[in-house]
Amino acid sequence: MKVKRQNLQIGYSITGGKISLPYYIVGPDNKGQSIYIQGGIHGGETTFFIFHQLIHELQKTKILGRITLVPICNPYSWNQKIYYYTSGKFSLYDGKDFNRNFPGSSSGTGAERLARQLSNLASDSKFSIDLHTANRSRPYLIIPSKQYLKIAKASNMCYSIIFDMHEATKKGGGMPFTAARIIEKQKSIAIECGSHDEFDQQNIDRTVEGILNILNYLEVIRIRTTQKGKSSNANRQFYIDKLKIYRAPVSGFVKYLVSPEESFSKGQPLYKLYPSATLGKEIVTKAKENGVVIMHADTNTVWEGDYVVEIAPKQNIHPL
Repeated sequence: MKVKRQNLQIGYSITGGKISLPYYIVGPDNKGQSIYIQGGIHGGETTFFIFHQLIHELQKTKILGRITLVPICNPYSWNQKIYYYTSGKFSLYDGKDFNRNFPGSSSGTGAERLARQLSNLASDSKFSIDLHTANRSRPYLIIPSKQYLKIAKASNMCYSIIFDMHEATKKGGGMPFTAARIIEKQKSIAIECGSHDEFDQQNIDRTVEGILNILNYLEVIRIRTTQKGKSSNANRQFYIDKLKIYRAPVSGFVKYLVSPEESFSKGQPLYKLYPSATLGKEIVTKAKENGVVIMHADTNTVWEGDYVVEIAPKQNIHPL
């Protein structure tokens, strides 16, 4: 398998040193379809494990096209370490989400210039995949519309969530990478690869298998029979067209009672909250409908009104 490592210079540090990021081109330069995959736009989203396993799995396939891999596409966000933790979702310079700068500007802020260079790097690809991690969750696809349901089906991943990128952009701020690629007439999806800032081998296996299945469907690779069905991706697949958030009624400490991807019934307790203002008291929040937990907050400490659990109501879950 042909792999070519290259460096993209994105700017200069305060000391005058060059800031660059490595990326990898897998396969022939001028043959077959071209696919672009990036991760790490937000510091602390540990999708690097996905790329590490993916490059080894690709060696077992027949490469039919060109795949550009950018494992850590935003060095700025990964340099934002605060008390042992990488806090890289929002820029400390202007408070802006790093994934709301696309398609970017060559004369803008450092993050906007980076976004422009990443957009240029992805511009000659027919399809792009943007990898992220979420709160406590299992892997799922984010697709812009029902037109992507065939790709979702091919991935063999359990859940695909339809998310209107253009509507999200209208609410304020800039544009996510996926929305910018779609506007520039390129097909694009995002994958939430599991929980934020953790190593979970099951999540890694499920995500890598999903990516391989998509690349196989797009005829960029040909998967060998021995690679099929390796992970625990479900045989039953669903798409979701609406999510619902449960918020904390008061400030306090949370015990989660239902895990991500776990089904629940109306009236079933979802989480228990211990109010910090009243020692010894417990508040149990029960489900108002049947559904499935998609994710819950990445903390057991909440303020009044904070997001606690995000669910998919049963009426918004549809078989693929």
